[in-house]
Parts: sequence; C-alpha cells; structure tokens
Amino acid sequence: MAVIFTKYAGKCSKCEVWVPTSGKDRGYAVKINNKWQRFCRTCSPETISDPVRRLTKEGKIYIPFEEESLDYLRSIPGSWFDRQELCWHVSTKEGDRARVLEIANILNLQIDDEFNIKFSSDLDHTSLYDYQKDGVHWLSSGEYRLLADDMGLGKTIQTIMAFSEDCHAVVVCPVSVKLNWKKEIEKWRPDLDVFVCTNTRNFRLPGPGEVIIANYENLPDYLEPCKISKTSKPWELMVMWPNSAMARNSKNLTVVIDEAQRVKNYKSKRSKRVKGLCFNAKQVWGLTGTPLENRPEDLYGILDALRMEKIVFGGWKRFVEYMNGHKNTWGGYEWGKPKPIVKELLRRVMLRRKRVEVLKDLPDKIYNYTKVELPTKLNKEMDELWESNKDLINNGELPPFEKFSSIRCKLANSRYDSLIDMVEDHEEDNIPLVVFSSHVEPLNKLSEREGWEKITGEVSLTKRQKIIDDFQAGKLKGLSVSIKAGGMGITLTRAWKAIFIDMDWVPGSNLQAEDRICRIGQKSNKVEIVRMYSDHPLDIHLLSLMVKKMEIIKSAIGD
Repeated sequence: MAVIFTKYAGKCSKCEVWVPTSGKDRGYAVKINNKWQRFCRTCSPETISDPVRRLTKEGKIYIPFEEESLDYLRSIPGSWFDRQELCWHVSTKEGDRARVLEIANILNLQIDDEFNIKFSSDLDHTSLYDYQKDGVHWLSSGEYRLLADDMGLGKTIQTIMAFSEDCHAVVVCPVSVKLNWKKEIEKWRPDLDVFVCTNTRNFRLPGPGEVIIANYENLPDYLEPCKISKTSKPWELMVMWPNSAMARNSKNLTVVIDEAQRVKNYKSKRSKRVKGLCFNAKQVWGLTGTPLENRPEDLYGILDALRMEKIVFGGWKRFVEYMNGHKNTWGGYEWGKPKPIVKELLRRVMLRRKRVEVLKDLPDKIYNYTKVELPTKLNKEMDELWESNKDLINNGELPPFEKFSSIRCKLANSRYDSLIDMVEDHEEDNIPLVVFSSHVEPLNKLSEREGWEKITGEVSLTKRQKIIDDFQAGKLKGLSVSIKAGGMGITLTRAWKAIFIDMDWVPGSNLQAEDRICRIGQKSNKVEIVRMYSDHPLDIHLLSLMVKKMEIIKSAIGD
C-alpha cells in the first residue's frame, strides 16, 4: 500500500473524524486497490514518520504540502518551487537573509548552522533604540528597501546611520524638511559632507562620503526615462545622462526617497524623475509612514517609481489579482479586500514596525469626538445636497466635488466659535494645543490670537523652523497647522493634545498629522486626538467612507 500525508482535509474513511492537512493531527492518504482513502492517525493501516522540515545552507526548503504555508513560502525573496527535487529554492543574499530566517521560524524549519548567521552590528551609538539598530542593518544590507515604520519612530536617523563612510548618497525630500535633513546629518554623521540643492541647475551627483539633499522640484528633466527605440516595449527604458561620467557615477548611488507617498502617481513628472534617478542606483531606500495613503493603486505607484514593483508583485496584472481589483465602466479600477498574501509579499522589500510594539512607553492615542451644531442656513444647504445626490450616496460615493468642496469649507468655518471655547479652556489650564484643519481660513483666524502662530504652505522654511522651536521651547500657547503643510517633518511633542477642526479626505494625511505629537520625545502618558464633526447624515457619511478606506489599508499593510 502507498501512504502519504493527505493534501486535502476531510472526514476519516473509517471513523469519520475530521482529518486536517497540518499540525500534530494531520492525517494520511492511503492507496488501497488503486483508490486513495483518507485516514486519521488512529485508523490508518500504515503510518509514516513526520516529514523533514529543513532550510539548507544552499537555500533549499524541504517541507510537506501545507496550504496555510504557501503564502509564506511564495513571499520569500527569490522563491520558486523545484518540481524535480520537490523543494523550494530561496534567496541566499545577505540582504534577504533576515526575511528568509523570519519565515523559517514561522514554519518551524530546522535551519542549517551555515545559513543561520547571527547578524552583528559595529554601531556604538548607545542613543539608538534596539529596533533602530535593526533598521540600520536592514537598510545597509539590501539593494531595495521601503522603510515604513510608524510615524515618529526615527526613519530619518536610521537612514543616516545606514550610510557607509564612502557613500554616494542623494536624499530627495519635500522642500519643508530639507533643512531638517541637513541638521540631522551634521548632528549624527559629521564625517559626511552635505550639499543642499537650491534649484535644478545646481543638482549634481555626489562624490565619495557626500550626501546631496534635493527637494522633488530640484530634479532635472533629463532624469525622466525614455524609450530605447520606437519599437521598445513599455518597460524597456533608459536615462539620458548629460555626460558619460554621470552615467558611470549613477551606478554607485544610494538614493533615499523621503515621504515616498509623494511619488504615488506614475504619470507625474515627479514620479518619472525619481524613477530615472533610481534606474541604475546601487541602493534605493524609500521612507514613508503611509505606503498606502488612499487608493490601492497608490501603493503600486510608489513601488513602480522606486523600481520595486517586479520584486514584490511581478507586475500590474498580478497586483490587481492580489488586491481583488477589476475595471469599472469608467475605465478605472474598483478594489475589494486584499488577499492575505499581499502583506507577506510586501515584506520582500518593506520593514514596518508599529509604535506599540517597539516603544511600549510611548502613549497610545485616545480619540474623542466633539459634535458641533450647524447654523440653520448651512443645515438647509446640506439637506438639499443630501436629497439631490441620494443615488450617489447610496452607492458609497460623494456628491459632485465642486459642491461638496464648498460645503466642507463652510463646515470648517462654522466650527470656529466652538473651537475658541475649547481653546480658551485649555489656555486657562496652561495646556499647549495643536489645531489641525484642511482649510486655512479658520487657521488664519486662530493664529491672530496672542501666543499663537500658524504653519501653512505660505510660511517660509526659516520662519516655519523658528515657530516650531518657539513652540517646543514653551514660548507659544498653541499652533494652528494645515494638515498638508504640517503633516510631515516636524516634531511638536510639547503638546499632548490635538484638535482637528475637520479632516483631510486622504486617511494617511490625517495619521501623519496626528503623529506630529505622538512620536519619540513625547513625555506625557497620554495623547488625545479630538475630532470635531457636525450632526448631519452627510458629514457622518464622509466619516464612514474614510473608515472603509482605512480597512483596505489595514488589510494590505497591517494596522
């Protein structure tokens, strides 16, 4: 009789007990009279010893068929199944070793000593947290990396410490954080030279031991990849460097793309130029706390610009399949709940640590909601918009953008009087506040109060930094901050409470703003986020749509 471990769960042919395909109770399939029958361990006429579960030094994984293990095996860098040898082959590169060992431990594999190398670090910076030292090694040991730690966990510092002594590094970041990058490099790595670009004309590639800092708008147009020939396929591209020396030097580059969610739109010049800069680079490191800000295609856009999409998904077609997407009647895509394998595939290039896991002393966020009464005229206007767009709303959509945008602006302004009542109470108790909004009018009014300043897109970089320093030093009572302009690159940990007059339509932008106060340096044992809302079906509908977006994000990349 032939006997194997069963590949299909079902009832035992003899006692009808349920027989699983894995675990200590996994059953057998026995071939009797040329017909396969399933048996539990007790009833099987023949048994076999437990199969080998091993990761060899050559990068071969021997493991019995287990359906629940397939997603893990497929997510390992370089994995493929050998039908001749009946084993999985995986990457043996040092940069992929941590991920391979992680999966090996999850699958309870016996690991050959030659493969199970313990990583060591020569860092002597005791001021780094252990998880940051792990991040430094992870970055420096790989070619393509997406560091997606929760906001406030020190992605900038980890990146700076991962630079080699003779690195040729280009940091591309939003203009608002260029000075912060320069300041942090000079503080943590005085051995490196720093040059800050001010325009496209003085953009250049770095020399040994040099870091060039440029904002996205400084990248020159020659970086946009072009077709090799008229008959080239879409992926057959090249970068036309101005001279051969730059073409050669580009192969030594370590490219860092800070706030990488800014390259999510593959059609934009910004994304194309970043893609060209990454084209021949030795290492590409993307930094973002929100790899999926809003729509699933945004995630693919980031990976495409950083040249990681093939490594993770193999291409757009497979991405759509894994994200349960399909084309709609307007030529765009509708998305369902991502398949579980998505999170595992992303970990081929992505490292994401949650604040609650690595900084247990950092407080959790407490969310409170404050209801604001609507003025009669605005309430009537919202009723009309609600009634005239019920079909769209019932399909989970919003009213036409122009009309709804106007209403949202009026909603933000209508909450100002209620906001001032809250502000005055906190000023009396000497509680520093940060107030966020996606509309500047209420922020401008609030900044006129004594002891208040504002951070919006109109504020210059030097003034912005002075405002932040004054607030952190206790010279200001509070700050009014626009969600977009103040959602990145600043630390406001003197405050433990933030009030949102309204929220941005992109969930990731709100999370970025919240973490201006909930990050390393926060001394309070609590962080409170207050969200103002209006008791109207249309405003509540908006909140429900944002919850749905957050569920998709959670399914794709985790909490």
